[in-house]
Amino acid sequence: MKNSTILLILIATNLIGSQTFAQAIFPLDENGEIVYTEIVKVDSIKAKDLYVRAYTWFANSFVNAKNVIQLNDKEAGRILGKGNFDVLIGIKGPEF
Repeated sequence: MKNSTILLILIATNLIGSQTFAQAIFPLDENGEIVYTEIVKVDSIKAKDLYVRAYTWFANSFVNAKNVIQLNDKEAGRILGKGNFDVLIGIKGPEF
């Protein structure tokens, strides 16, 4: 427990002294906005099924997915969206 407390203090001191929490955890673009992009190759699932899963994620994650989706090309299997949603980060443990 003592080691974890010391580690937490060192991390917190580093975050406060050098950068904000968001900068330490998330990738930021030149405007300081959090941007996350990832391409994952999946051989075990058909492209059509991946497209349906991605579209379903947009529909479930945003109030109005049509306002978020900027490119929707079903034939090419591409969806591009830009939106905002809340991310809650917490630390759980008996010492907190």
